[in-house]
Amino acid sequence: MVGIRYRLLTLLALFFCSLALALPPATLAQERVTSRGTLKVVDLLNVVSSMEPNYVESLVGLDKDLNFEPCLAESWKWIGERTIEFKLRQGVTFHNGEKFNAEAVRINWEAYKAMAAPGWGFLTIPDETALEIVDGYTVRFTFAEPDGIALAKFAAFFQVAPLFHGKHKFNDGDWGSFTEAGPWGTGPFRLVEGGTAWGKLGDRVVLEAYEKYWDPRYPKVKTVIFENALLKDGEEATRLCRETEGKVDIVSFIRPMDTLKVAASPFARVVKSKDSTQTHSGINQRKEGSKWRDIRLRKALNYAINREELLEYGVKGNAFNLGGHIPPGARGHNPNLNLYTYDTTKAKALLAEAGYPDA
Repeated sequence: MVGIRYRLLTLLALFFCSLALALPPATLAQERVTSRGTLKVVDLLNVVSSMEPNYVESLVGLDKDLNFEPCLAESWKWIGERTIEFKLRQGVTFHNGEKFNAEAVRINWEAYKAMAAPGWGFLTIPDETALEIVDGYTVRFTFAEPDGIALAKFAAFFQVAPLFHGKHKFNDGDWGSFTEAGPWGTGPFRLVEGGTAWGKLGDRVVLEAYEKYWDPRYPKVKTVIFENALLKDGEEATRLCRETEGKVDIVSFIRPMDTLKVAASPFARVVKSKDSTQTHSGINQRKEGSKWRDIRLRKALNYAINREELLEYGVKGNAFNLGGHIPPGARGHNPNLNLYTYDTTKAKALLAEAGYPDA
């Protein structure tokens, strides 16, 4: 089964303003909002991933439904099977005043390639990838071979101010995470206090609204404080949000059973939204003599899994079935593929056909 959990947020505030990555472009008719108020946040699953998209951004991002959308690149297109072209957004400045353009992408790409491991292995853009600057605001990346998750990799390729690379460097595996605060991103918030890298994570990380952000609709909140000292005590973080006012405003990734307690709170409520957290399994077909090389066995296993029951009872309805398909917008996406259904009759027939009639 491949599934994505819903993010569970306990909210004290009446609204949760733009702690998401890849914000949609604004129209010229929109006026800039006034940032005000403070939100105190505790993320119980992956606080680094929650903080990063608010102060650094990528060429592409994900919308609330987990579809790819423009961010620092206002559009993209595939040229053949291996080359993707990005039209970069103009008028964007880093928090230190430097301009974002094709040259900034090049500087980031050179620093990215120089690292032994800039990010998670499967989400790392290969070193063999070639960058071509078409003009000041157009770049092309050519992969050594077709890559079905290329856009997901670019979503993790955060852009930081070129001057950063002359003074600092990221730790392996932590591209986009800073050991100390600094004006290095383009996001709706500036990182003004605390480190965001694993091993250097501040007990208190403070983000302040960047009033020159390229989308005038954001940020709507003046200050966001990640209360990371509470990460060791999720029960206490949830209690503070549930029973007090102003101590903790948002707790994300609470346990399904805790939603029942939140429902009875006069201060908090549960809000569900899709998140890119996955639960999945893998089959090793490379092992010598592996029986799983027989596609009939793999199909039988898929038919034997009752996904609806797992979603209902295993995670209390807080997930949905991804189906294992390449997502829309990614190279290789096939909208005509059908999901596996729970069918023990088909599973047994396939097992018998593969030589396991008593399984």
